[in-house]
Amino acid sequence: MKKLVSDQIVNYLERRGVEYVFGLCGHTVIAMLDAFSRSTKLRYISVRHEQIAA
Repeated sequence: MKKLVSDQIVNYLERRGVEYVFGLCGHTVIAMLDAFSRSTKLRYISVRHEQIAA
């Protein structure tokens, strides 16, 4: 199975010790959300407005 770029990004974040990722859910980040859902080390926190995620 090929590794997607989103999986590689999640792998990198895990290796760097990142625990939380804040973001705004949308159709342009579906691949990232899918990769986050498979991670046991990262927790994705969805927000309602992009300024809250900053």
